[in-house]
Amino acid sequence: MRRDARGAVKTGRKYWCQYCLDGRHHYEPLGTSNKAVAIRKAHEIAQRIGRGEERRVIPKHTLAEVANQYLDIQRNRGRAEKTMTKYQQVLNDLIKWYEKRRQAAGV
Repeated sequence: MRRDARGAVKTGRKYWCQYCLDGRHHYEPLGTSNKAVAIRKAHEIAQRIGRGEERRVIPKHTLAEVANQYLDIQRNRGRAEKTMTKYQQVLNDLIKWYEKRRQAAGV
């Protein structure tokens, strides 16, 4: 992992921004291989953090969608019906727990 003089992480052809917020490390792709553009985007991220705005990551799939895809895969592998029932129950419990946790966090 390489860094330029301003601290932007250079792991490949594209620049990444690394920072620590509330005791947690964060990495954001800057989406460019141009150093000047990367520095400008890193400053924008610093300003966003200074304003107290968080980076909003939108999941591509919900947990329920992923669970259903997993069940379909297991069904196609020929799992027994009793096994599928157990998988379904465990995944339903996981989804309920996750939704309660998200609501408590206000997300």
